[in-house]
Amino acid sequence: MTVSAVVLCGGLSSRMGVLTSETPKSLLKVKRKPIIWYTIGFLYKNGINKFILPLGYKGEQIKKYLIKEFPQKDINFIFCNTGKNTPIHLRIKKVYPYLEDDSEFILINSDTIFQFNLNIMHKTHLKNQYDITLSSVPVTSPWGIITTKESNVVGFERDLKVNNLGIINDLKVRGEVYSGLCIIKKSCLDSFNWEGCFDFETELFNKYIKNGKVGQYPINGTWYPIDTPKHLEAVNKNISNILGDKGDKYFQIK
Repeated sequence: MTVSAVVLCGGLSSRMGVLTSETPKSLLKVKRKPIIWYTIGFLYKNGINKFILPLGYKGEQIKKYLIKEFPQKDINFIFCNTGKNTPIHLRIKKVYPYLEDDSEFILINSDTIFQFNLNIMHKTHLKNQYDITLSSVPVTSPWGIITTKESNVVGFERDLKVNNLGIINDLKVRGEVYSGLCIIKKSCLDSFNWEGCFDFETELFNKYIKNGKVGQYPINGTWYPIDTPKHLEAVNKNISNILGDKGDKYFQIK
């Protein structure tokens, strides 16, 4: 897959409490490896070797770790200091010039463990000629609810509960949670209102949903977001069940 990945890793992660007072969340460990190790390994296993990182809170720690951990010559890290308290849309605006050679890119959170076939998602994205494809999982969560009809996304809400979607009188409509990974055509950002933006994902996704150009790809595999200390404790306690038979060997880069 010849696309770049923008790996979001600059937030303060205040919900992690004292765990992130000295360490950025993406460097907190799951089975002796930082969370971001799983992110890079997952993407690399799916053919991605260009990683753009909009750094923020304790970004130098992340940069130092990645350079040391992944010395492979075919891995290209681009680090961009985007500020400590910068909102997501302005972080993406700052790294936008580094996407000049890409027709599309992956946008992914660095605090979630994924394990599924991203290449199939990409092929589905291209086949259906979507501007944006959102990966999704069928659970209730505050990350953002995708409303879908067949394979098209028809709505996006930040805090809508799945069980409240009955207000839509259509049995073919169902709600799923946005997983924190999507494929975006670079051209979608060409005319984006950066300065007037309040919530990047909600505003960008809904703009193209209105045009019928946003697709959904249900994840058939592992999805484990780490948003609180309890999540981190649970994933470490249940790592074998979460990662399946291959365990963390799936993410290792030789």
